[in-house]
Amino acid sequence: MVDQHQNFQNAVLKKKARIEEINLILAQPRPSGHPAGSRRRVIEERLHLEQAVAELEREDRRLQSQNAATLPFLWEQLDQRLLLPKLEELSEEMQKRSIEATNKTASDTRESGNTAGYFPRLFEAQRQLTDEWAQKLYDVHCEVWRTQGHSISADFIRAVSNKAIPEFLVGRKGAVEHGAELWSARTRHLGAAIPLGMWTQMMIKLRAKWARDLEAEAVASQYRSSGQQKHPVSRTVRQSTGDSTGIEIVSGASMWRGFRSEFKALAAEELILDPGNRRDRWLRAFVDYKYVKCDFGTWHISSGPNEDFRASFETLATRAGISLGRPLGADPLEFWLHHLFLDLLKHGSDQLFAAKENEGGVILRVCEASATYCARLEKETLEKSSHKPVLRRRVTVADVSPTAKLGDAVKFPTMTVPEVMEVLTISRASVFRFLNEGRLDRPGLNKKPGKRSKALILTASVKKMLTPSEE
Repeated sequence: MVDQHQNFQNAVLKKKARIEEINLILAQPRPSGHPAGSRRRVIEERLHLEQAVAELEREDRRLQSQNAATLPFLWEQLDQRLLLPKLEELSEEMQKRSIEATNKTASDTRESGNTAGYFPRLFEAQRQLTDEWAQKLYDVHCEVWRTQGHSISADFIRAVSNKAIPEFLVGRKGAVEHGAELWSARTRHLGAAIPLGMWTQMMIKLRAKWARDLEAEAVASQYRSSGQQKHPVSRTVRQSTGDSTGIEIVSGASMWRGFRSEFKALAAEELILDPGNRRDRWLRAFVDYKYVKCDFGTWHISSGPNEDFRASFETLATRAGISLGRPLGADPLEFWLHHLFLDLLKHGSDQLFAAKENEGGVILRVCEASATYCARLEKETLEKSSHKPVLRRRVTVADVSPTAKLGDAVKFPTMTVPEVMEVLTISRASVFRFLNEGRLDRPGLNKKPGKRSKALILTASVKKMLTPSEE
């Protein structure tokens, strides 16, 4: 990247030197009898050189911006000498406004004579102020990053979304709660628990809003930087290879980056719902490998902060397990948790409690641990690919049914069309072409006449393509 930038600079310098030389030539008086056509050609050469310089500089800026957008952002790259003074100035300004909002709420409550209306007024005023504060906080980080000479990349936006914004919201939640408790104690207001729950819900919705908005901004940044369609999850590209099945190429780095952002958002929400785990409601996962014959262990997930939070985690972990490549028939949620547990064991993580290989243990904060695992998977994908697409291994007969042999078409498990597409890495159109050619078979008819079963059986001619010798 540095050599390419230097080559552009050298080319620009040479052309600018020639432009200056031409300017000196044109500045000299034209000798008598000198043909006008030669002077015109020199002027045309200068114009062409100026156009070439502009194109080279434009292309250099584009490549510099593109390279900056593709490099992973590290939080340590932010210069704290520039950031901290701006954050302190912002904090002083917003703290004054927060005190003014609190005083105005108390004044309005006294005038109305309705003490019960204090908390709704206070929390709504503080919610609006917190939202505005978060916007200014994001703008400050962007300003500092631009001052350091960088462009705002998707990685930078997600870093602010996953670190700066959640930490700020947790701090604001605690500060407002403390102020509400002081007011309640001073005025002997007995209903403080209910409005504090209202404030917690406000903060959860605000955190979700910021996570959603900044993820949308990150995706938009990917579109702008690449000039082509990007997606935060995996994207597959098929390339013709002379073989009808093709090769599936998966770009996994952006997929794991997207999963990490979603797991980090859940972890931040968990902190808002139960700061410091005072009510012991952080989501945990327990596994037992000793007494049950199961490849991926027997898993139990705690209740978590609430039912909706646990359901959100299970859905996200299920998607991650499918993307990780769970075997057919395996529970993707347990597959994800199993590999997460093994990764934490491998790295000696402090997220584990009483954990032993082949025995079991506890993952203390499963959302935070999943985000860390996604970061490692992204790093592993980048290292293996070396900026090239990663070839996805085609599943063999043994992966789907260890007991199946080449001629056992009837014993081979029935599958749906999407499962056949996954096993053979072929398109839907190829599945139906194989059906017409007799290379796939349907197991029978349904009860209604003329309605064929949606399940499919692979015949021996298809399974030949899946044997290890031909992979």
